[in-house]
Order: sequence, then structure tokens, then C-alpha cells
Amino acid sequence: GSSNAGLKVPIRAATLACAAMGEVSDPCRALAAERGPMLRAVAGALTESLSSGAPFDDFGLAVSLRDVLLAESPDASEAAAARRAALCGQLAAEVHQSLVDGPQDMAALAAAVSSKRSGAVPAVRAEIRGTAGRRVASGSFAVGRAAECEVQAVGDPTVLPVHCIVISVPGGIVVADLWSDAGTTVMQRHNSHLPDARLPSPACAPRTPFVVAHGERVTMRIGARTTLTLGPSAKKLEKKQKKEKREKKEKKSRGKEGRKRRHGQSNSEEVLVEAEVAASPSIVKKRYVEGCSSQTSTTLGCPSPSLAFSPSPALSASSRSHSPYPRLSGI
Repeated sequence: GSSNAGLKVPIRAATLACAAMGEVSDPCRALAAERGPMLRAVAGALTESLSSGAPFDDFGLAVSLRDVLLAESPDASEAAAARRAALCGQLAAEVHQSLVDGPQDMAALAAAVSSKRSGAVPAVRAEIRGTAGRRVASGSFAVGRAAECEVQAVGDPTVLPVHCIVISVPGGIVVADLWSDAGTTVMQRHNSHLPDARLPSPACAPRTPFVVAHGERVTMRIGARTTLTLGPSAKKLEKKQKKEKREKKEKKSRGKEGRKRRHGQSNSEEVLVEAEVAASPSIVKKRYVEGCSSQTSTTLGCPSPSLAFSPSPALSASSRSHSPYPRLSGI
């Protein structure tokens, strides 16, 4: 039916994740089909919340998602890791499909981005409290205190077992804190490439998902004493910014040099023409006759080409020397 058609792509993503871990079995496919409707409902509610800016208000769906995420640790076994990777890939595929089918203002998030591998969704780098980061390429991942989370934040009891989920889609990174009362607060943001990024305002209600851009570095507070940072490392970002600044400066310098060369060439041509006129007025006379001979005399008001130039007897020698256009005989 239509529901099976809608689940075709996410189930395939889950099966491929299982295959990557060496687990392609009927139970894996059955598990993907079983949780598909719930993940699809979560994706639809997330898309609606992103579009409207309203909180994710279906607490029953949020609890169901949390229970699925806490059901099994990926560290338990290779088979468990395969099932967890399948779950994360299926959730990301459901969210992407929901964005494709969603409101028009969600098209930018669902659109493909330029990358070396066509259609590839970028991995997301995550840091907890500014420590060494790790790149997560599973499409989505959970952040929280529990051992079942891909990114763990231990030592802070105010961080929930599953505090938020991070979902990578072609046009950005969706961050959804669906469980905490305090919400997730954005503290710092650097190198934004998404001017209309849907970041929460200070007055934003808790449980409101938002979007950050691929390639920017965003630091958020989760819990009372823990920060979550998504994006490139501070050192890599600083290096990239210096390179962009240097390239911009070089481009500006090349533009100035080009304008100087063009201006200097124009001045040189003007000086050359003036020098020719001063040195020999006959050159100007010759060019004048050649120009007139190629056009009709009625159009330009030029004399006949057969008329020769000769200085008028009435002109003195001094006046002839200062006149670049001596009178024409026969005029």
C-alpha cells in the first residue's frame, strides 16, 4: 500500500546499514519495518515544528523515540551495532523524506548540496565540553548521559539519558531536544553559511527543533555544566577563515593592479597621439584625407580626395606652423 511505498527508502537505508556491519537478516528487515511508522510520525512532527517554529508537542512520540534509542547499546555486540546503525540511518532517511514532501520552506534543507560524492550527506563532528571531537557518519545520533548514546556526556546529572538527537540532512543539521524542560541553548556560532538558519531565539520555547549549517561551528548548552559543539574544530575553522581572508585580499589587490594598468595604457595612448601631432601635423592631414576618401563627401562634408593640401598664400609662415589643418586648395 501507500504506507509501504513511503517506507521503501528508509527500510533500504536500514538494510544497507546492517549490510555494512555484516548483518543482513530477515529480523533486521522486520525490525526496520516494525519501527518505520513510529519514525515516520516523528519525522513528520519534526518537519511541522521546523516549519512553524512551534514546539514538538507530541510527548507520546518523543517517549517512543527515546525508548527505541535506549533499547540496545551499540557496544553490546557487532549485531547490536548493526541494528543501531540501521536505526540511525532509517531515522535520517525518514526525516529527509518528510522534508522533501513537506512545506515549500523546507525545500532548502532537503535539497542536495555540492560535494565530492554526489548525494552524500556530510558526517557531523561533535565535541562534549570542548574535548577532542569525533565524526559521526550514521546520518543521525543521540546525545545524552546514557551509554546507549553515540555521543555521551557523563559527569553531569542534569543531562538527560537522551538529551537531544542530531540529524544530518543534505541542507543542514537538525538538532531536536524533545525531552528537557530547560531546552538547548545556543551559546556561540561561527562561520555561518546559512543566513536563514532556524536557530532558537532567547525566548524560544523548550522542545523546539532548530537547524545549523554544515561547515559552521555552533556551541550549545545541554544541562547545567555541559556544552555540545557541532562543526569543525576551532583550529580548522580559524585556518579556513585566514585562507578566505587572504584570498579576498589578493583578489582585491589584483583588481587594483588591473585598473592601474588599464589607466596607464590609456594615458600612454593619449600622450603618443599628442606627441605625433606636435611632431608632424602632416600625419594628421594624411589621416584626415584617408578618412574622407573612404566615405562620401556629402555625408561627411569632406573635400574630394583629388584635392591636394596646400597652404594658403594668405597665411604667414608662423601661422602655418601653428595650424594643424592648413586651408585646402579649391575651398
